[in-house]
Amino acid sequence: MTSIIDEIVAESMNSIRRAGKKEYERTRTLILDILSLAAAGFILDPKPREIYGIVGEGRGDSTVLGKWSKTSPLSASIINSFSAHVLELDDWLAPGLVHAGASIIPTIISLSEKNGNTLEEAIEAIMIGYEITGRVGILLGKKHYRYWHTTSTAGGVGVAAAVASLLGKAQDEVSKAASTAAAYSAGLWGIIGREVSVKPLSTTHAAFTGLVSNGLVGFVPQWNKKVFESERGVCRVMNGECNIEKALSPPWDIAVNRVSHKLYPASRNAQTVIQVALKASEKVDVRDIEKIELEVFEEAYQVADIVGPMTVDEAKFSLTFLTSLSLTRGWSSIYDLKKGLHDPLVRELERKVAIRIRPDFTAMYPEKQPVLLRITTRKNGVIEIYEETPLGDPQHPLTRDNIVRKAEMLSEEAGEPRIREMVARVLEATYGEPVRNLIP
Repeated sequence: MTSIIDEIVAESMNSIRRAGKKEYERTRTLILDILSLAAAGFILDPKPREIYGIVGEGRGDSTVLGKWSKTSPLSASIINSFSAHVLELDDWLAPGLVHAGASIIPTIISLSEKNGNTLEEAIEAIMIGYEITGRVGILLGKKHYRYWHTTSTAGGVGVAAAVASLLGKAQDEVSKAASTAAAYSAGLWGIIGREVSVKPLSTTHAAFTGLVSNGLVGFVPQWNKKVFESERGVCRVMNGECNIEKALSPPWDIAVNRVSHKLYPASRNAQTVIQVALKASEKVDVRDIEKIELEVFEEAYQVADIVGPMTVDEAKFSLTFLTSLSLTRGWSSIYDLKKGLHDPLVRELERKVAIRIRPDFTAMYPEKQPVLLRITTRKNGVIEIYEETPLGDPQHPLTRDNIVRKAEMLSEEAGEPRIREMVARVLEATYGEPVRNLIP
C-alpha cells in the first residue's frame, strides 16, 4: 500500500519532468541568492563560526562558504545551512509555510562539489527538493505550524528527496529516503521560543536529517511502518491538517516559480509590517506620533511577539521594534538593527506600539500577509496604511537583477569580494559545468 509520502514523491518527480528553461534559470537565481547569504552569514554573524569550530575541522571536498575552507559534505551542509538562514534574508515558499532554500541548496551544492555533479544535475535535484518540501508543508498546514517549525520538519523530507535524486536513485528509493526523514523530523516552536538565536538550527536540522536519511533507509523503526502505510498516519503524528488533495494538486505549476524573496533581515511574517511602516515614515514626523496601532495576522504575532528586544536576534522577531525602527530610521543595511537597539528615539517610539490580531487577516494567511498600520498624530490626525503582500512575493516579484544587487550589498557589508565573484560564476556557468567550479 502506498503512503502519502510515496504519492507526493511520485507527483513531484512527474512535475519536475515538465520543467523548462524558465524553471532552470529560476533555480539558478535561487542558488546565487542562497550561496551569497551563506557566505555573508558566516562572516557577519559569530554563531556559524562557533559551529565551524565544532564540526568544520577536517579534510574533505566541500566548501564552507565565507570561510572558504574544505570539509566533509555533511559538515559543510550543516554550517552553510545555518549561515544561509542566520541573517533572516533567505527565500520562502508561502503555500508550504517553509524556508526551503536554506537547507536544500547548501546540501546539494556541498554534495555536488564532492561528487563532481554538474550545475544541471544540481538544479534538477534542487527543484525536486523545493517541490517535495512545499507539498509536505501544504499537507501539514497551518495547524502543524502552530507547534512545529515547518522549515525543519518538511525541509528535512525535501532535502532527503533532493539528495536521493542527485545520487541517481530510483523513485522508490527517493520515497524511502523522504519517509525516513519524516520519521526523524523535529522543530518545536516551543523550543525556539524567545531563544530565536537557535532558529537557524531548523535549516541545519533539515540538512542533517535529509543527508543522513539516505544512509538510514533500513533503520526506520518497525512501529513507523504502519504510520507510513496509513494515508493520514504521518500527518496525524506531526499534528498536521492532512491536506492530501492540496498536497497532490498544489497551487503552482512547479514550486520554484512560487518562491518569494526577502528584502529586510527580519522574520518572514514581519515583512509587510516593515513595508507599511516605511511608507508611513514618509508621511509623519515621529516626534509628533501619539499612538501606533498595528493589526496583524496571528502567525505574525506568534513568531514575532518579542517585546523590548535586547539583541539583534531578538530584534528580528519583534513587531513593536521593527515598526518603530522603520518609522524612525528607515532601512539601508543589516546594521540598522544594531543601531536601532541603541537609538533612544526608536526605543521610546517602540513603547507606543499596540498590536491586535485580526481573525479576518489570519484567514488570509499564508496566501496573503495583511497588515494595517494606524498612526495617531498631534498635528495631522490619523494616518492609515494597509498592505497585504510584501515585496518579493510572487505577486510583487523581485527580478534577477534585484537579487544580484542584494548579493552585491552583502558582499560589500561583509567586506568579502569573493561573494561577488561567486555570483558572477553562477551567472556565467553552463549547465554542464561542474558545481565545484562555481566556488571561489
